[in-house]
Amino acid sequence: MRHCDITEDNISPIIQHLLTSFLQYLITQKRYSHHTIDSYHRDLRHYFSFLSQHLNKTLSQKDLELTHQYDIRSWFVARLHDKKSAISNRRALSAVKSFYKYCAQYHALENDQIAVIRGPNIPKSIPKALSVNDACQTIDYARQTDDEEWVALRDTAILLLLYGAGLRISEALSLNYDDWQLCDGGLRIIGKGHKERYVPILDKIISAIESYILVCPYHFEVNTPLFYGKKGKRLTRGIIAKKMVQIRHMLGLPDSTTPHALRHSFATHILAESDDLRAVQELLGHSHLSTTQRYTDVNIASLLNTYQKAHPDFQKDM
Repeated sequence: MRHCDITEDNISPIIQHLLTSFLQYLITQKRYSHHTIDSYHRDLRHYFSFLSQHLNKTLSQKDLELTHQYDIRSWFVARLHDKKSAISNRRALSAVKSFYKYCAQYHALENDQIAVIRGPNIPKSIPKALSVNDACQTIDYARQTDDEEWVALRDTAILLLLYGAGLRISEALSLNYDDWQLCDGGLRIIGKGHKERYVPILDKIISAIESYILVCPYHFEVNTPLFYGKKGKRLTRGIIAKKMVQIRHMLGLPDSTTPHALRHSFATHILAESDDLRAVQELLGHSHLSTTQRYTDVNIASLLNTYQKAHPDFQKDM
């Protein structure tokens, strides 16, 4: 068990005890990573140190109970002066809220002011696209990262669905075997907001999925998952995320090489070769690309033709 020793002259022994207990709770009960524990530790020490200076006194448990949201906002201002990023400030607030929640549950220390504080908005970052070569190498390496043939074929098929058809990882893993049985050159995908879209599936992807099905040790029938985990249950996204970490380390790719980066690469590479933005939007099922108009119906035959002509790599062997 990792030891968390908190010694601060401006913190009373009871708060030192609460902080140490909280960090041990995160380690033993929540099983947070050491990186997260260290970050929470730093953030809370900074918070307590600021409050002590702000109140001009040694911080006590009563001070924590009486802390007002204006005091928290003053702490944020101080962090901004220190040029802390929005992401850092949001994490720091999460640490403080988690600490108060823990104290309320286990130490009868409550403060209803903390819950009303909202962290800074963080713009959604879009994963960087891989090059065509890196995307294809990523899929190639999926075939080499597991001793069990069916697992390697499964992971290859999933990554092909992300890069070759633009599926979200959640969409790929939610597929059932009967969804696949209805595939006739394409799949109907239920995406975010329960929006349905038609996604063309090229022969290369169909062949990869059929190869996986042939060697998978688990039984397929109506309502069973298309993609199984090793224990015979529906595969979880965490397994594929770990596989991507393994692959990017092998290939020396950046941390932005995630499952979603393959979907983003799909969009980027097709847009680089095609002027038909509406067709690409339909393929992605990504309505938020346009805030001024809803998607118009795209002729499926024309969409498939655009897709087959535009994709830069899937017309040749990997």
